[in-house]
Amino acid sequence: MRVWGLVFACWFFDQLTKFLVFSHGRKVDLLPFLSIWPVHNEGFTFGLLRDWEGPLRDALYYGVPTLLVFLLALALVKAKGGAVRLALALVLGGALGNLTDRLLLGKVRDFLDLHWNGWHYPTFNAADVCISVGLLLLLLAELKRGKPKKV
Repeated sequence: MRVWGLVFACWFFDQLTKFLVFSHGRKVDLLPFLSIWPVHNEGFTFGLLRDWEGPLRDALYYGVPTLLVFLLALALVKAKGGAVRLALALVLGGALGNLTDRLLLGKVRDFLDLHWNGWHYPTFNAADVCISVGLLLLLLAELKRGKPKKV
């Protein structure tokens, strides 16, 4: 049951931070390399295909993330290891946060801007952090399992 609490916590934290940042509505420099900069992403990851239009784009934009959330929830229900369940919960919570934006707003709210000397990493949000940490944990769990023994 705790793992579903983590899913909810990731989703809630993502939605809360987006609400607070977009209520404020302007860029704020926090550190020399980190700013809060509210922007909307109408594409996929890193804004890919944001200029696409038509029913195929809509099917991909809404359908693929919805299918992924369903598959992640199914994987979480079936997962056995604690580390894998933790990782899947983070990924699912983040995916739900971004899917909520897509379904309610038609775009994803991003606001974390990492930059240095004029270079900017694509702006992201708390959901993306949960997804990235979860994927990293899944990778580490897989590496820890080791290679299968040859027979």
